[in-house]
Amino acid sequence: MSMSKKVSRYRLSFHSKFLRKLKKLYKKDKFLYQKVKTFLEKLSEDPFYPGFKTHRVVVLNYEKIYSSRVTGDIRAVWSLEDNNTILFLDMGGHEGSKKVYR
Repeated sequence: MSMSKKVSRYRLSFHSKFLRKLKKLYKKDKFLYQKVKTFLEKLSEDPFYPGFKTHRVVVLNYEKIYSSRVTGDIRAVWSLEDNNTILFLDMGGHEGSKKVYR
């Protein structure tokens, strides 16, 4: 029996704004770490996996910006770069005062 390791199709990169928001979210929800870790692993294999409900969003000055569902209310906003790199730009709630869409 051969054992193979999953190979990521996409390289992940993180904007400082994304990392700051993620750190704040971790402080509020201690169980979020594992959810985000699983999300990132799956997204690096297939960013358009149906469970993520990935869709394009309109953001000024950017053409290829997407939003994906991390949890029920948490969304990650990212861009697909030319070199198969996913650049995470922002993270936050889907609704309410802390929503990621503006």
